[in-house]
Amino acid sequence: MLSDERLKEIASFDPSLSMGEAQIMAKELERYRKTFGEPEAWLWVNDTDVGRDVSLLDPEQDEDAADAEHNGWTAYPLYRKPEV
Repeated sequence: MLSDERLKEIASFDPSLSMGEAQIMAKELERYRKTFGEPEAWLWVNDTDVGRDVSLLDPEQDEDAADAEHNGWTAYPLYRKPEV
C-alpha cells in the first residue's frame, strides 16, 4: 500500500508535465482516503425498538452514547460521498 506521503508526492507531480493515469489515480485515492478518514455522522439503530436516529456527535464524545448502547442501540458510521 502506498503511504499517504508517497501518495501526496505522486499527486503533486509537476503540473507543467502531462498528467498521467498514475497521477489521476493518486489524486482520486487521496480524496477517498481523506473522505473516509472521519465519519460525518452516526446512524443509531435499535432492532428491538425498530428505532433509528442520526447523530452528528462521535459516540466517543456523546454523553448519552453509553446509555443508548446499554439499551440496545448500536452506532454505525456514515461517510460523505467523495467528490471525484
